[in-house]
Amino acid sequence: MHKLALIGDLATVWLSALFVGGLFASLRLPVIAGYILVGILIGPGGLKLISQIDQINVLAELGVALLLFALGVELNIRQIIHCGKRTLLAAFVQITLVSLAGALISYGTGIVHGWPPAFLIGFICALSSTAVVTKSLIDRAQTDSNHGRVLIPLLIMQDLALIPVMAALPTLNLPPEMILSALTWSLVKALLIVTVFVLGTRYWVSAILSRVAALNSKELFVLAVISICLSLSLLAGSLGLSLALGGFLAGLMISESPYGLKVLGDVVPLKDLFSTLFFVSVGLLLSPQFLLNNLSLVAGFCLVLIVVKVLAGMLAGAIATRGRGDAARVGVAMAQLGEFSFVLTTFGYQLGMLDAHFYQLFIVGAVITLILSPFLIDLTERLLFLDKDDRDRGASPVSGTKNGFALSNHLILKGFGRTGRNLALILKDCKIPFVVIELDGRKLKEMEALSIPFIYGDALNSHVLAAAGVDRARCFVISGPDMPINCQLTKIARRVNKELRILVRAPRMDDVESLLEAGADMIIQPEFEASIEMTKLALVSMASPYDTILASLNSLRRNGYRIFKPDLELEPFIDYSHKDYYGLWYVYEDRSSTLDSLAIRKRTGITILALNREGEILPYPDGTTIVERGDQIYITGNEYQISNFESAYKVTQKREEPERNERDRAEKL
Repeated sequence: MHKLALIGDLATVWLSALFVGGLFASLRLPVIAGYILVGILIGPGGLKLISQIDQINVLAELGVALLLFALGVELNIRQIIHCGKRTLLAAFVQITLVSLAGALISYGTGIVHGWPPAFLIGFICALSSTAVVTKSLIDRAQTDSNHGRVLIPLLIMQDLALIPVMAALPTLNLPPEMILSALTWSLVKALLIVTVFVLGTRYWVSAILSRVAALNSKELFVLAVISICLSLSLLAGSLGLSLALGGFLAGLMISESPYGLKVLGDVVPLKDLFSTLFFVSVGLLLSPQFLLNNLSLVAGFCLVLIVVKVLAGMLAGAIATRGRGDAARVGVAMAQLGEFSFVLTTFGYQLGMLDAHFYQLFIVGAVITLILSPFLIDLTERLLFLDKDDRDRGASPVSGTKNGFALSNHLILKGFGRTGRNLALILKDCKIPFVVIELDGRKLKEMEALSIPFIYGDALNSHVLAAAGVDRARCFVISGPDMPINCQLTKIARRVNKELRILVRAPRMDDVESLLEAGADMIIQPEFEASIEMTKLALVSMASPYDTILASLNSLRRNGYRIFKPDLELEPFIDYSHKDYYGLWYVYEDRSSTLDSLAIRKRTGITILALNREGEILPYPDGTTIVERGDQIYITGNEYQISNFESAYKVTQKREEPERNERDRAEKL
């Protein structure tokens, strides 16, 4: 049985991680904290279920390499390049301030002796959890919000900052007189690794993966990817750098190749499996007795860490955004220790730069901050959206006139994103009075160029809403994906104007009830709208009869719009306001005539996309094209237009399925 001890240990680790991680996930807590708790429970300080700790730690090293490898594959260098100078400055400020504060506090309180380990502790504290923050943004549908667009680049910059720190770390534990020369040599070695990375990205990786992918074997592709990861990891290790740094650079190499997404999909299961071992191994070294004996020290460490990180994050957020609310969200979202803080702490502990006392303190503090993080984020959202006097959120209204817009019976559009932009252009073309409220300063020039009337400011600011004339408006369209803002804005607008029609976007199906309770009249749910379009295209692709398609879609609309638009009369909106355009083949059965003389578009609104005569398809025929008896014409229009077309002209719908080559060519149109 001794030969099977490692297998038994692995089974114990993964089975325990499954149950505890599942419990944490169901409670919406970070599963990383659950994995560390598993290590505490089954380790030497707990139930003593693990006998091969050294071998578990070796496999955990592989987990760290794969973890950083996956991070490298996920990173988008171009996103950093294009994120803007303000965001880059914000990242630099956040990392620098927390690192300096951590170094000064740890040195001043005697946690460590010497500046190199003090600065290591500072940098460890500067890192935040990419997994926790991104999950929080996704759960709240805030990845495209103002603070979401700031947080993601900040996290990426933190991860990239690992490269010079991990390269220099082995030299910082040397005597002072040797540090300079050793540091220079480490930087040379790091430069060598980066050179390999650049050359590999340009010449080797894509060529290798291209040849392996051509073999159409998933197993060989995974082997090639793992070989690249481990080879560069071992190269980094042989040069005195860490395996994790080599894995990270290997991931960056592949991220710049066309195979990044494929690699990520194949490696993530392995990464998750072995990185779980790493976080459990962190917990194996933690003594529960340490927590019991140092409650006040742990509480103080967590309090100072959270306060420093919130303040530094808020300052960084204030640099990158214009709203105080968004700056507060950035600060609170980053108030925990990250996955790679564990990597650096473990590395520093192995090098002897950090003692066991700090290691224990750090692990306990990291677990506590990870567990507290979701609750702090929720609390911040509630504080920012209390139904008090709607204070200025950090932006002053700036509009096309000095005193706002003297409009009445108009439409207010909150947000000039992808959805809002399309609506604004239609409103302008239709000469419908409206005004846009937008907080993103990058969109102001575009609105000015398009002559779109706008107010620059936060829609949650009562002065901005007053300038937009919310008390006199007829309709308010809230197009953004940020659910807390949408809900609060709906409440404010309904309180000011009881007769206002409020149309709101619901990021998720679960949000519909909250928006209805807040006072929304009509709710658009993108998943529901997409289901209608996918149903239509699927039925058309299967050559379903025209009347079957219309009946099915109308049934979907009736059921759905009763949920989202409970106070509207359905029939007029189903047939007119929500136009669905279909493409159908018809056989022309009248005398020959040109399209101009038939005036099909003028009389019915139908658009002719193609003409098929004896198997030869003419795409986009012009007005001089002659249509002869027996020709097939491919038209597009809505139900009303198609009905008029069938009544006005001698045509019959071609219900049989077209020949394959004919259908393929029609689809390409």
